[in-house]
Amino acid sequence: MTTTNTSAGTRLRALFAATALAAAASGAAHAQDTYKIAYIDPLSGPFANVGELMLLHTQYAVDDINARGGLPGGQKMQLLQFDSKLSAQESQSALQAAIDQGARAIVTGGSGSSVVAAILQSVSRWNQRNPGKELLVLNHSSI
Repeated sequence: MTTTNTSAGTRLRALFAATALAAAASGAAHAQDTYKIAYIDPLSGPFANVGELMLLHTQYAVDDINARGGLPGGQKMQLLQFDSKLSAQESQSALQAAIDQGARAIVTGGSGSSVVAAILQSVSRWNQRNPGKELLVLNHSSI
């Protein structure tokens, strides 16, 4: 990896660790074998190269945390992957699939602001309807 990639991986690793710690401290983390993070970004179409690059950074951070013993208490992280297809509708379907698979945090951002806004709106509604099961959204590059 280049210095830039390592730097991005380091930032993501620190962000994931802080996110998981915050969730655990607030009681939002569920007792499960793994802390699941869903990656929802374009993995096909014209921006697939951006999505794939950020997916590699995200996977690097997850693998590095797991190699260092995981989260506090030894809990390992698992990355779930979903293709947003640059579509707000596809992203929301992916979000529901991620929730159904037990994701506690969502990584997104390369899909564009409108797609990320749709995910944020859906997560906000989910969090209001499901106290104690809140999701965290990690926006890596959308404005």
